[in-house]
Amino acid sequence: MNAEHVVDVQSRQEVSDYIYKSAASKIPLCVYRTTTPPGGLRLNLQKINRLIEIDSDNLVATVEPGLVMGELAEELARKGLRFLPADAPYYRHLSVGEWAYQGCPNASSWKYGLGKHTLMGSTYIIPSGKSIKLGGKTVKNVTGYDFTRFLAGAYSDIGIGVEFLLKLLPQPECRMRFLVGFPSLQQAFGFINDLRQNPIAPAFLMAADAKTLSLRLGITTAPPILLEFELDGVTQEVEAFADDIHRWAEKHQAISLSSSNSEDITAQTGLGTIFSAQTASIICDEWKIPYDKQLSAIQKLTKDHSNIGWFGQWAEGKLHAAFTNKEPNILDISKTIVNAGGVSSGVYERQHGNIPNGPLKPLEIALRKSIDPQGIFTPKEVLA
Repeated sequence: MNAEHVVDVQSRQEVSDYIYKSAASKIPLCVYRTTTPPGGLRLNLQKINRLIEIDSDNLVATVEPGLVMGELAEELARKGLRFLPADAPYYRHLSVGEWAYQGCPNASSWKYGLGKHTLMGSTYIIPSGKSIKLGGKTVKNVTGYDFTRFLAGAYSDIGIGVEFLLKLLPQPECRMRFLVGFPSLQQAFGFINDLRQNPIAPAFLMAADAKTLSLRLGITTAPPILLEFELDGVTQEVEAFADDIHRWAEKHQAISLSSSNSEDITAQTGLGTIFSAQTASIICDEWKIPYDKQLSAIQKLTKDHSNIGWFGQWAEGKLHAAFTNKEPNILDISKTIVNAGGVSSGVYERQHGNIPNGPLKPLEIALRKSIDPQGIFTPKEVLA
């Protein structure tokens, strides 16, 4: 992207001014994308990055979009609090605005629910240049609360978020993180199945094959499958669960097992940079497969697409792809996953500026036409 296509903005008023100017001149705008529309501009929100307030009584933080999630996590930890999507290691490189724009991913959704449930409210600037404030610090603000989640839909480009209200939780009494290596997919999924049978879920679980570890992290001596997960909660409960972990690892012939506790948990990187590493490309959140179909589906994908690494929140059915050089045949992969009973989410299409086909597409197009008639955020060819 040419440098002249990127504009560093200093305030939300400046964001509003650029939207007004773009509407008058019919210049397309975008945020966070790696490419700009032809003749358009990308607004860089990095400098709009204040941590406005930590409301410990209501467990809500008010932040601006440029605040980096890792910095937020560190500040909250000093106060004995956490914001779940920033508390797991995987999204700490994102700004809060990027996180919302990507659809609020949350590695801890297995135990704590979707990332969008941690977004209590927001302020967006829409294509008219006006600000709209949605949601609030309490769940009773139902209408705005729901519309906040709608605007945070993955790559929706309906407005630019300039302030977010984030739901917080206290830091747990005890945390323990594990890295476990397995000799095969079958043994790794046997272990995951034992985890799933337990009434207490891990806070998160991320899995990756050796191809992914080589492509993304440059690790060439990794086991065929590596799992990273964390237990959190009351100390006695976590320690009892940890005993089960060792027993299940031995049962499924784990070839490596390491753990770290609350005191040194930040020192263990594991798969923590798997999304931010730049050594290969990735497609994330595009595919989801029913848990009982995942093993056979990934085995087939590994056989048919040997140049691709596979990783993701496998205990929840989420599958990501890592690759280098030529982009894989997305339709071919999606066909395999759909035949296995899975679905394609449409995130990939949104990343490329399109609206996924489906029953809601006409409604979305109508909404975009009414909100953005000049095509500031949505190219007119997409709306045609």
